[in-house]
Amino acid sequence: MYKNLVDVAKEIVSIANIRAKNRKTGFYSLRDISHSDDSCDKQLTKILMKLEYDEVMAIQTIMYLGRDKDYDSSLTSDEIFLDYKKYIENLGINTKKLAIQQIVEKVPLGEYLTKGYAILGITL
Repeated sequence: MYKNLVDVAKEIVSIANIRAKNRKTGFYSLRDISHSDDSCDKQLTKILMKLEYDEVMAIQTIMYLGRDKDYDSSLTSDEIFLDYKKYIENLGINTKKLAIQQIVEKVPLGEYLTKGYAILGITL
């Protein structure tokens, strides 16, 4: 499933990286007002709301995988994903809205997704 979300993940990473850069520099030009924190959060939420619950959970799984980097490297990419997905499911995140909220609130979201996909052998 995560392989089918690469294009969506790239879009999320692009927006999230703009938001992270803006927060780091504290600079928003009038030209870039469409990339303010609030605007980026709304864009991210809109993208994620279009996805099915399972797809949102896949994005969240990859995000946490990239953040925590806690996985068994002897497993295949698919096995790593499924193993980590089970871990995330056991955290009790059982609504799409809650999952989206947890994804969007991560400032280094772009970094986490990029690293998570890299662990799974995919370059964003």
